[in-house]
Amino acid sequence: MNEIKAIPEGIIINGKLQAYSDVINLFENGTYDSCPVDAYQALQEINEAHQRGWVDPDMDQQIVMWRWLVAGMFIRELAKNGCESESITPGEDKYYTYAGGGIPVPLRMRNVRNALMCLVETQLLQILGGDEGRVACTEAYRAMVTNSPEDGGLILSAEGMRQITGFLDAFVTMAVTGAFPEKPVAH
Repeated sequence: MNEIKAIPEGIIINGKLQAYSDVINLFENGTYDSCPVDAYQALQEINEAHQRGWVDPDMDQQIVMWRWLVAGMFIRELAKNGCESESITPGEDKYYTYAGGGIPVPLRMRNVRNALMCLVETQLLQILGGDEGRVACTEAYRAMVTNSPEDGGLILSAEGMRQITGFLDAFVTMAVTGAFPEKPVAH
């Protein structure tokens, strides 16, 4: 676990000052996928910095952070339910087995983030476009999160779980029924 602290100029991570935009990019490029404790702390520090007026993430940055948060909460649910497995390849992230669609599917954090990008963002941006679509994306992600009745912290909402598992189940069904072409289709 790293020491992470927000200040007006950026975020200090282990004594090194980083710009807020650089820290947000760590969520997008997957750096935080294998260290969720640091990620949750960084998200909290960015949120507190925003409340203090030190940073105002643009809509794209907000989407990146919300996507990571929702994906992280889904992975945390899989881990709580005993679906965690160690990677066979050294240096790779752990994977989690999702079996809701009847067939076990190995997932890593990046897979869930990419699925959310397709499930939420691509569709809303295609339908609504531009700024309206970006606002709808953040609202959709917010609806996937709720406060825990146990400690008040954030957890995946029932609706969030339903949406993500529904998407994954549909993906498994498509794979089983041969709905995917055997070879990539060139357009």
